[in-house]
Amino acid sequence: MIKKFFQKYRPPKFLLFFFLLIPLLLCFKNNMRLDNDTWFLIHSGDYVLSSGIPYTEPFTMHQNFDFVMQQWLSASIFALVYHSFGALGLACFVTLLAGVFLFLFYRLCMLLSKRNFYLSFLLTFVVGLLLSLGFFVARPQIFSFIIYVLLFYCLESYIRKKKKRYLFLLPILSLLEINLHGSLWWMLICFMIPYLIDSFSFSFFGFHGEGYPKKPLFLAFLSMIFVAFLNPYGLSMLTYLFVAYGCPYMQMIVEMKPPTIKSFFGITVYASILFVIFLYLRDKNKPLKVRYFLLLLGTIYLALTAKRGFPFFLIAAIFPLASYFEKKGRRMNMPFSLRGTVLSCTVLTFLFGSCFFLVSQGIQVVHPLDGAVEYLDTYADEETMTLYTGFDDGSYLEFRGYHPYIDPRAEVFLPGINHQKDVLGEYYHLQYETADPIAIEEFLEEYFFTHLLIQKKDILWDYLAESDSYQLVYQDKKYKIYIPKDEDLI
Repeated sequence: MIKKFFQKYRPPKFLLFFFLLIPLLLCFKNNMRLDNDTWFLIHSGDYVLSSGIPYTEPFTMHQNFDFVMQQWLSASIFALVYHSFGALGLACFVTLLAGVFLFLFYRLCMLLSKRNFYLSFLLTFVVGLLLSLGFFVARPQIFSFIIYVLLFYCLESYIRKKKKRYLFLLPILSLLEINLHGSLWWMLICFMIPYLIDSFSFSFFGFHGEGYPKKPLFLAFLSMIFVAFLNPYGLSMLTYLFVAYGCPYMQMIVEMKPPTIKSFFGITVYASILFVIFLYLRDKNKPLKVRYFLLLLGTIYLALTAKRGFPFFLIAAIFPLASYFEKKGRRMNMPFSLRGTVLSCTVLTFLFGSCFFLVSQGIQVVHPLDGAVEYLDTYADEETMTLYTGFDDGSYLEFRGYHPYIDPRAEVFLPGINHQKDVLGEYYHLQYETADPIAIEEFLEEYFFTHLLIQKKDILWDYLAESDSYQLVYQDKKYKIYIPKDEDLI
C-alpha cells in the first residue's frame, strides 16, 4: 500500500519548491558566525576600495613580500556588503547567492532531463543540502559555484540546441572567475576538457565520442584562456594555484585534508560517491557519455584528496544523472485547488520566515578575540609593537588594524608567492615538528615579539607559562597575552 502511494502520489510543484528553503536556511545559519577567511576577505576588500590593488603584502608584520590578491573582486564585494548591511546583511547576501546557485542547477537538470520536474527537483535538493553542510559560506567559492553551473548550462545548451550563441558567455565566465577567485580559474579549464574530448567521434573501450561541432567549442576555449590574462596580476594569477597548492604544509589546513570515515563529513563523502557510482552502474545497457564519465572520474579524485574537493564532485558529477534518468518519475502532479494553494503558500511562508528570523537572532555580535584586542587597543603601541598570533587568529587581528606574524592565508607565506621567506614552513616546524626549547627560543629571538597572543593549542602556551623571560599581562577563557619581562608592564 505504501509503495503504491509513493508510486501514484506526486505533490504539487509549488510545495516542493519550499523544500529548497531547507538548504538555504542551513546556509543562513552557517553564516551567522563569520569565520577566519571572511575577516581577511573583508579587510582585503577594504584595502582595495581605499588604496587600490596591492602588489606588496600590506597586512602582516613582514616587509616587501610580493603579493597576489587572487580574490580581490570577491573581497571587494564582501566588504561593500558588510559595511553597508553588517554581518546579518552579509549572511543574507550569501544565502541569496546560494539561492541563485540552486535555481541555476535546477535549470541545468531540467535541460538535461527534458523538463522532468521531479527528477530535477530531487537532484537540486540533494546537492543543495550537501553543499549547505559548510560550503555555502562567505568565501569566493560561492561565486565559483554559480560560474561552474553556468558553464555547464552553456555547454549543454550548445550541444543540445546546436546554437553557437551559448558559447559567447564562456569568455565572460572566465573573466569573472579569474578576478573573483583566481586560484580556482583552472577548474573551468578542467571542466572544459571533457567536452573538448567528447566533441571528437571515436570508439574506445566501449566509450563513444558524441562528435558535436568542435570548431566553435575550441575557439570559445581559446578565448577563455586569452581573457584570463585580463587581471591585475597577469601570468602570476594563472600560476597561483600551482605554487600555492604544491606545498607540503597544506595538510595542517582542515579543508586540505582528505576525508576520513572517522568523521561524519568523511562518511558523507564516501557514501555520496558510492551511491552516485551505483546509480550510474544500475542500468548497464545505457552508455555513459564520455564527458560525464570524465567529469565523474576527475571529481571523485578531487573529493577523495581534500575536503574542499567535495563540492566539485557534487556540482559536476551529479547533474548528468538528470540525463541518465530522464524518463524516470514522469507523472502528472496532483491537482490542487487555488484556495489550497494560497493557504499552503501562506502557512509555509510564515513557517520558514519565522525560522529565518529565529536563526538571525544567533548572529555573532562578540568575537572571542574581542577581549584581547581591547587590551591591545588600550595598552599597546601599534606603531612599535611586533605581534605574534597563531595561524587561525591573525585575520581578525588584521581586520582590527594590527599586523600579526601570520594569518590563515597559507599560500601568502610561501616563498614561491612572496619571493622572500618560507614563513609558513617556519610556523609549521615550530608547531608540529619541534618541542625543543632552544629552537623555540631562537624563533622568539629572531623576531623579538613585543606581544604574543596565544591560545591553548599553540606550542607556546606551555613554553611561555614556564619561561622566566616573559610575563602574562592578559588572560581570558581562551587566550593569553605575554610580553617580554624587560618591557614596561602597564
